[in-house]
Amino acid sequence: MNKWIKSYPAVFVAGILSGIALVIIIAVWAAYNAPSWLVVEDDVQNADIAVVLGGGGGSRLRKGISLYDTGVVKQLLLVDKRKGAWTYIQDHLCPDCRTDGKDVVILDGSVNTISDATLVAKYCKKHGIDSILVITDPYHSRRALIIFNAEFEGTAVEVSVVNSEDYVGKLSPHEKWWQDNRTVKVIWGEISRIFFMYMKSQ
Repeated sequence: MNKWIKSYPAVFVAGILSGIALVIIIAVWAAYNAPSWLVVEDDVQNADIAVVLGGGGGSRLRKGISLYDTGVVKQLLLVDKRKGAWTYIQDHLCPDCRTDGKDVVILDGSVNTISDATLVAKYCKKHGIDSILVITDPYHSRRALIIFNAEFEGTAVEVSVVNSEDYVGKLSPHEKWWQDNRTVKVIWGEISRIFFMYMKSQ
């Protein structure tokens, strides 16, 4: 090998540089397309319940109510750290998000998306739920899908995720998201969490 390098130094250097260039191109391509991958845009599927995850603005709840009103889901399951969080959302963030007369259940005790999935799984087992539609913000939808799929693996419950279509002040993948620090922070935060989840599972 050393003799080959001495005989063809220019070819060797060119090969190394080409390899580095290829890695850089792949890295740039992956970084540029990461936001689009994070956003789950599957077709909305009919389900027994819509699981509306807490946090964000009022768009998650608004999306859930819309799906309920159009008959896509039969019940709204609201999940957050405490029940009062939903009162705050309705009073301050989404005053048009009224749930009066609707089949709504609130689960409290959540601390993160993993605990959301655990709480929902227990509820589904207790009430014989066959399908769920999880609602969250766009950039959070991929991680939510991974977590809920893992939680319900081995069960007969069908899991699908739909995003609220509201980026809550952040730029979408189709805009110049790399120019907005807030958007970049959210995107790389989601990617790093997914990466560490994957590493932990190995």
